[in-house]
Amino acid sequence: MTETEGDLRLRIAKLKGYRWYDNGQRPIALETYRAYPVYWDGLGAQPEPSEYCDLKRLPAWTRDETAAWSLVEEMRQAGIVCEVLAIPEERKSKNGAYEIKLYNADLFIHEVGETAPLTICRGWLAWQERIHHETRDNLVSELRE
Repeated sequence: MTETEGDLRLRIAKLKGYRWYDNGQRPIALETYRAYPVYWDGLGAQPEPSEYCDLKRLPAWTRDETAAWSLVEEMRQAGIVCEVLAIPEERKSKNGAYEIKLYNADLFIHEVGETAPLTICRGWLAWQERIHHETRDNLVSELRE
């Protein structure tokens, strides 16, 4: 099962520390509630969104090249070589038209996607999952010692 762009954006937001908050007004009717949007903020209090949240208020990492490129810059600042490439026509598959290669001495990640921003997001998420997995393994090792 493939993730939707909304799912990817939500995963990125959570890993970047974004939290939900609203303007404090809680109208009774659902139709009224929509007039009071839920916002995104890095310093908010709620870790999980409500069902009425508005993903449009998040950066458009999966669609906008500038927003996606901020993820590439983040990886490069961490010492990772990032190559985002269009796949030549003869090598394109149903999986995508773009690929990203992330590597350094301890890492190699390869992801593909239909668009460059979507591909960058998949690479960034794979990198973050690797970081969290390694951090978890290190904590387990320290606890055993």
